[in-house]
Amino acid sequence: MNNHNITPFNITSIAERGFVKFYITHPDFKGRIKKHIGKGSCPDYENYLSELRKEIDKYFVGKTITLEFTKNYVGEYVERMKHVGSIFNHTDEFINEKRKTLNKSLDKPLTKSTINTAIKAIDNFKKYLITKNLSEQPEVINQITLDDFFHSLKPLKHNYRAKLHCRLKEYIKFLNARKGLSIDKSYLLSTFSERYDNQETGRDDRSLTVQDMEILNLLRTKFKKGKIELPAYKTAKTISPALQSKQRETKLANLKKTLDCFLFMCATGMYVADINKIKLTIKNSGGCTYLIYRRAKNNSYCPGIPLDDYKCFLGETIRKEYGIKSGTNFPLNLSLNHFDKNLKIISSLAGLDFILTSKMARKTFASRYYFDYDIKIGDLQMLLGHSEVSKTKHYLRITDDDFALKIRQQLNLKA
Repeated sequence: MNNHNITPFNITSIAERGFVKFYITHPDFKGRIKKHIGKGSCPDYENYLSELRKEIDKYFVGKTITLEFTKNYVGEYVERMKHVGSIFNHTDEFINEKRKTLNKSLDKPLTKSTINTAIKAIDNFKKYLITKNLSEQPEVINQITLDDFFHSLKPLKHNYRAKLHCRLKEYIKFLNARKGLSIDKSYLLSTFSERYDNQETGRDDRSLTVQDMEILNLLRTKFKKGKIELPAYKTAKTISPALQSKQRETKLANLKKTLDCFLFMCATGMYVADINKIKLTIKNSGGCTYLIYRRAKNNSYCPGIPLDDYKCFLGETIRKEYGIKSGTNFPLNLSLNHFDKNLKIISSLAGLDFILTSKMARKTFASRYYFDYDIKIGDLQMLLGHSEVSKTKHYLRITDDDFALKIRQQLNLKA
């Protein structure tokens, strides 16, 4: 019988024991064709099934439909899709290569976080294609698709969306360069950058003024003199008054240590990750004590950071109190979450009208050095470990006009 595309094939997907099969039937032959597709669940292959429905109906226009012919076509189609069509056939190979890849800056394997982000990026892109009813073939990839994928990831935070988008592009590059899939090069034009530090304003995106630092230094003095008290805990049957008193003492000690660490970070430009993960090199030359370290984030080199007590900074005082020397760092031993919770309490104790966060320390170091103490931006770039001065300008939220005005002021030129 000739089929003039009046009666379409009936194709359904069935999940059994973690695998998916397609069942194909048609009025022109008896029985059904079972075809194993792959691991997963039926929604994972929805696009695949949709494409097969369209292609098989087109193929058999004007042709005789028999069980044998249909079985041969479906077998060839599935094999073709497995080896060429689906962009997700090479996911495992890509992830395995990622696990063997070294971070060029640190000369260490990529972190689990980086690997997991790559996996999530590919999984999210597969879900996106299903939602948009798009195929899994290479021709679907272009700038418009990737741009739309990025925007579809809301309400995830911008930086996480940018990371997923970036990892997906790495996979697409792998498909194009390593697996030879023909992909529209316009995908390279789809770009979304992560926002760091002062590139956008937020509650925790600010530096402390000299006056703010003086308030914290005064609070530190009160801690040392025992003039800070925490409210009494509520009476509890299971905890004795003596134990509650001991808990308050421990909490006070942790708060003082958190404040001292924050002030040390302000004086040195370090993040909490640097405090917890890296060791300092401390040197003394001509009576000048300074430190050198490599950032935990990217191993960038930060040289010549003075440890002297200078104006609002108390680097040397804190270094001596905690016995910090080469091969050590501030003895924090607190998680970032616990550290920021303590800073919230310290904000209240100090009477600040904003909440301190760990990010503010490094920003304060940079801003006070540049805006108040007139350190040249090129020198500040080295102290911060930035690879380019443009990053330092972004960090400080300095426009080209601001920079030009500062140079003119240093040259005593009138506007």
